[in-house]
Amino acid sequence: MRALLVAALLVLAGCGTAGPAPTDTATAAPVPDSGSYPPGVDGDGVVSAVALGNAHAEATAGSYRVRSNWTVRHANGTLRGRVVQRATVTPAAWTTTLVVTGDTGIVADGNATAVFYSEGEALVQRVRRPNRTTYLYVPPAEYNGGSGFYNSLRRPKPYRDPGVLADAVALRLAERAPNGSVVLAGDSLADASLFELSVGVAEPRNVSYRLRVTASGLVRTQRLAYTGTVRGETVVVTRTVRYLPYDGTVERPPWYDTARNESVRG
Repeated sequence: MRALLVAALLVLAGCGTAGPAPTDTATAAPVPDSGSYPPGVDGDGVVSAVALGNAHAEATAGSYRVRSNWTVRHANGTLRGRVVQRATVTPAAWTTTLVVTGDTGIVADGNATAVFYSEGEALVQRVRRPNRTTYLYVPPAEYNGGSGFYNSLRRPKPYRDPGVLADAVALRLAERAPNGSVVLAGDSLADASLFELSVGVAEPRNVSYRLRVTASGLVRTQRLAYTGTVRGETVVVTRTVRYLPYDGTVERPPWYDTARNESVRG
C-alpha cells in the first residue's frame, strides 16, 4: 500500500475592556531551552531523519488511532482515486476500515469498503462492494505477524516511518512552541530517488510536506502534496495522516466466524 489532516489550532483570545496601566511592564513569553527539540530536530530543521523516524515508531508502539486520507486526481482536477483509512490499534488487537473510491489498486479497483481485524496471529477481512460482500481469512503462516501490506493497515506506508520522507524532502523549522513541539515544512526534494520509492511515482514535482512533531517525537499530523507520473499519466496527490491517543480496547467483529467459514480462500 503506497501511498496526510493538518491540525488546525484555533486560539480564541478574549478581548479586555482596558489595557495595562502605564506603569505595567510587558512580560515576554517563555522561550524553550535551546536544546528542547524533538529527536532529530534542531533550530534549522531535521538533522537526523533516522532519529525522527525512530522516535515516532517508539511513540506509536502502544495504543493509538490513525486517520488518513489519500487522494489522487487527474491533471484536470477530476478524481482518479481515494482511500480513507481509519485504524484503531492496541497491543492486543487492531482494526482498520478502508473506504476505497475509484482507481487506487488498493483492495480492488472501483468502490469498496474493507474492514480488517487481527489479534496478532491471523487476520480476517470483509469487503463490501456495491453488488456483493466477500470474506477472507489469512492464516498465521501467511499473515506472518503483519508484514507487508498488512503492516500498512496499522500505520499508513510509507508514513509509518516519517524518517523516510524527512530524508527525501528538505525540511526547515517553521514553528516552535514552548512545550517543545515543532512544525516542520518543506517545498523541495533533497533526494528525488528516495521520494519516488517512498510514494510510488515518477518525476515528482510541486512537493509540499508539512508535519507537526511533539516534544517526544510523535509525528502528530502530516500533510503531503505532490505532482508525479503514474503509468505515463500526470497525477496530483494529497495525503494527510493524523495520530490520535487511544486508551480503550478493540473488540472482535461480529462477522469473525463468518470470515473464518466463508473465506474466499477456504
